[in-house]
Amino acid sequence: MVAVLLTVQPVITMTPANGVICPNQTVKLHCTGGPQFEWYGPSGQILTDTSTIYVNTPGQYYCIVTNNHNCELISNTIEVKEFSTPYLLVNPENTVLCNGDSATIRVMTNYNGIISWQAPLSGNGVVQTVYSPGIYQCNINSCGVVTEAFANFSYSNISAAIIPSGPVQFCSHDSLTLYC
Repeated sequence: MVAVLLTVQPVITMTPANGVICPNQTVKLHCTGGPQFEWYGPSGQILTDTSTIYVNTPGQYYCIVTNNHNCELISNTIEVKEFSTPYLLVNPENTVLCNGDSATIRVMTNYNGIISWQAPLSGNGVVQTVYSPGIYQCNINSCGVVTEAFANFSYSNISAAIIPSGPVQFCSHDSLTLYC
């Protein structure tokens, strides 16, 4: 009788699952398998032989596991990301609304940011469309840090003047078409 051993690829899990390094914190990486572990990160080999490590450098990580049968197995590669302060992206970039125009406000945040639009807007959507001038506020909670982001829209004060190239005379019932 011949025994065939099935080996399972080691798997890395992260805590938090989104892999974002919150300010003054670390991301916990755990690799299955064992009993021997070699970790690699953005700067090369990490000098530890445990199944769990804590990291605070963004980049890609993986581990090589040597099992009880002296087989080396390579884990999945995961990405740890740096925290970035959320902000609002306005389209069009011009923050002046003409009567009847609209603009789109998009929240740019880390994964799992909690969005809370303030009055006159409401809800927790990533995108809002506005049709009126005003100051629009959104509070974004990411990594326990609340960021207040604002977009300011005002009506444009566009003025136009018609400057004729010569004398202009109108008779009764004449018309003139103006183009913008």
